[in-house]
Amino acid sequence: MSDHRQMFVEIKKFEAPKKRKLEYKAINNKKLYNAVEDPHQSFTSLLNEINQQVEASKEYKTRFLNLPKEELITKNVINSIQMRNLRWTALHADPENEELVDEYKKQRALTAIAIRNTKDSYYYKEFQKCVKK
Repeated sequence: MSDHRQMFVEIKKFEAPKKRKLEYKAINNKKLYNAVEDPHQSFTSLLNEINQQVEASKEYKTRFLNLPKEELITKNVINSIQMRNLRWTALHADPENEELVDEYKKQRALTAIAIRNTKDSYYYKEFQKCVKK
């Protein structure tokens, strides 16, 4: 018997968090355009009329926001990638230098390990959030 069924049952029980709603006012441009009738008045009265019509044509709307996510790429990973790129630039300028080749290979391996460890810990935390205790 496989343990996949148990995992499927546990995943099936998990309820994802709901998205938040955000209500805001937006201008209905058609309503605003139809409301402004005589644009040949003085500038101040026109400005007041436009402001009144803008306020009158605002509507409440609802939008669903995505949940905030934790960053997968950390500062440690970014610094490691930058160091790897610097080593590659130096190696590209002098490809015959064996010392630069060794430094680049070491930094490339360290960067790969840092990325792998960060991904592993990130996804481990995400799965632990789904486990019911």
